[in-house]
Amino acid sequence: MSTKRPGKARVTAAAVPVNEDFFVYLGPSIRGLIQNGDIFKGDREKVMEDAKAAIDRFPLIEKMLVPGETLFKARVQIKTEGTALYAYSKKLRAQVAAQN
Repeated sequence: MSTKRPGKARVTAAAVPVNEDFFVYLGPSIRGLIQNGDIFKGDREKVMEDAKAAIDRFPLIEKMLVPGETLFKARVQIKTEGTALYAYSKKLRAQVAAQN
């Protein structure tokens, strides 16, 4: 008897299309502006234009938009003290807290 639930597909790194550009926001959620895990499709220039309102308010958001091909590595780095993504995340959280 299988324990798999019907309709649940397993996602692997091989399932991510290589030829499609996308970026994922890994920073803290900022209500009404941008949410952690938001996905932006397109090349870097288009993504930065799509996120312009958020970047104008908090410029560090640009550093927290990571390309899809480095997503798995970036998810580890953001939790690892001493990495750039960890420092950007910590600084952005402080900026957001200061605004509220």
